[in-house]
Amino acid sequence: MNEIIGRELGKIIDRHDMPTTRIDHEQTKWECAKQNPRAVACIIGLLWVLTLAGFDNQAGSIAVSIPQFRKDFGHYFNGGYVLDASWQSAISGAPLASWVTGALMAVWIADQIGRKPTLFCALTITLAGATLEFVSTTIQIFFAGKFLNGFGIGFIQSVGVTYIAEISPMTIRGIATGASNISMCIGPFVCYLISDGLSKRVDRWAYRGIFCAQWGFAGVALLFLFFIPESPWYLVRKNKEAAALRSLQKLSEKHSLEFTEQRLAVIRATIIDAADLTQGSSYLECFRGVNLRRTMVACMPMTIQQLSGVNFISNYSTYYYQLAGFSTEKSFQISCGAQALSVSGTIVSLFLLDRFGRRPLLFYGLLSVASLLVIIGGLATQKHNHSAINAACGLIASYNFFYNLGLSSVCYAIMAETATARLRVKTTGLAIAISHSLTCMWAFVLPFLFNPDHLNLGAKTSFIFGGFGVILLVYLWFCQPETANRSFAEIDEMYAKKVSARQFKHFKTREQLLIERDDNMGIAGKVLNAMK
Repeated sequence: MNEIIGRELGKIIDRHDMPTTRIDHEQTKWECAKQNPRAVACIIGLLWVLTLAGFDNQAGSIAVSIPQFRKDFGHYFNGGYVLDASWQSAISGAPLASWVTGALMAVWIADQIGRKPTLFCALTITLAGATLEFVSTTIQIFFAGKFLNGFGIGFIQSVGVTYIAEISPMTIRGIATGASNISMCIGPFVCYLISDGLSKRVDRWAYRGIFCAQWGFAGVALLFLFFIPESPWYLVRKNKEAAALRSLQKLSEKHSLEFTEQRLAVIRATIIDAADLTQGSSYLECFRGVNLRRTMVACMPMTIQQLSGVNFISNYSTYYYQLAGFSTEKSFQISCGAQALSVSGTIVSLFLLDRFGRRPLLFYGLLSVASLLVIIGGLATQKHNHSAINAACGLIASYNFFYNLGLSSVCYAIMAETATARLRVKTTGLAIAISHSLTCMWAFVLPFLFNPDHLNLGAKTSFIFGGFGVILLVYLWFCQPETANRSFAEIDEMYAKKVSARQFKHFKTREQLLIERDDNMGIAGKVLNAMK
C-alpha cells in the first residue's frame, strides 16, 4: 500500500513545490502577515475599493428614508410625503440590473486586460454616476446617475473579490476574502453617519452629502490602485511569467528570489491542473462536468443571502422605525447602531472562518437568521402592542450582527476559492450576478409588500424570508462542502475526485500525504528554515 502511495506521490512531486506548500499549511496567520506586509497592504487597498459597492448599495435606500428627499422627489400622501412605489422600485431595482450587467461584463474585460485596469475603468464610471446623483433636481436624472453607477459597482464587486483571492497568501486567504464583507458594512455605516448629521436639514443638502462622500471614496481608491501590482495568476494565464514574478516579488518582498520562483511554480502547476479539468474558459464551461457542481457551490451562498431577508432589513429598517413611531433622528441613530453591529459581526466572523470552517458558519448563521425573522414577523402582528413593536425593532437591528457573523463574510470566501483558476473570475461574476438579480427582483417587489399605501405588511414581510431560510438549511446540510485551510490545488483535487460535501473536511489530499510522508522521514523542520 505504501509503495502505491509513493508512486502516486512521485508523479506530482515536481509539479507541487513542497517548501511553499508546507509553509502555507503550517504558518500562523500572524507570521504570514509579518512575512508579507506588502500583500496585506494591497489587500487593505482593495478592501477600500470594495467599500464603494456597500456605500452605493445603501445610499439610494437611505435617501428614500430622508423626509426632504421624499418631499423633493415624491408626493403628498396621508399627512406626509412618499415616493411613488414605481419610482421607488425603479431607483432600487434598475441600478441592480446594471450592477448585474456590469458584473458579467467585467469578468470578460478582466480576463482580457487584467484586474487592475478593469478596476480603474470601474472607478471612472462610479465618479460619473455620483456626479449625476449629486446634481439631480428631478427623479429622472437621479435615476440615470444610479443606473450608471450600477455598472461601475458591478465591475468592482466581481473583480475586486477575485483580485483579493489571487494576491492573498493561502494562510490568510479566508480572512482576506471574508473581510470583503467589512467593506460592504463600512460603506452603509458611513452613509448612516452622514445621514444622521444632515437628514434634519430642509434643503437638498439633507441627502446630497451622501453623494459627495462617493467622490471621496472613489478618489482614495484610485490612489490605492496605483500601488497594487497586477494579479500574478492573471499574468501566468497570459504567459507573462516575467511580469508575474515581478508581481510576486512586490507582494512578498521579504522572501528570497528562490522562494518567489517556487511560489510562481506552484501557481503555474495549479493552472496547468485546472486546464486539464476544463475544456475552455467561457461561461458555458462553468456548467460542464464537475464545474457545474463548483458553480453551484460558489453561487448558492450568495443566493442564500438574498433569500434570507437582507434586502428587507437593509433597505426598509429605517423606514420601519419611522412607521413604528420613532422620529427621523432616532430612526437614523438606531440604524447607525445596527450598522455598528454589522461591522462587529463581520470582525468576529473573521476569527471563526478558518477555526470553525465555512460550512458550520453558513449553516448555523442561516439557522439563527431564519429564527430571528420568524420571531420578528410574530411580534409585528401585534400592531397595538407598543412593547411588541419595540421588540421587533430591536430584533431587526440585532439581525445585522447575526447575518454578518454567519452568512455574509463566509459567502465571499466560498465564492472566491471554489472555482478553478481559469474560471475563477467568471464564477465570481456569475455568483454576484445571480445574487443581484434576486436583489433586483426584491427591489421591485418589496415596496408593494411593505409600503403603507399598498399591502402594508410592514415587518410581517419577514415571515416570507424565514420560510425560505428553513428550506435552504436542508440544501446546506447535504450539499455545502468545507474548504477552509485548503490550497487552490487541494480544492481542485477534491472536486476532480468527486468527494462528497460532508467528507471534504476529513479528506486527505496529495499535498497532505506529501507533508505526512516528509514528517515521517524526520524532516518536518527543514523546510521552514528555508524562509530564514
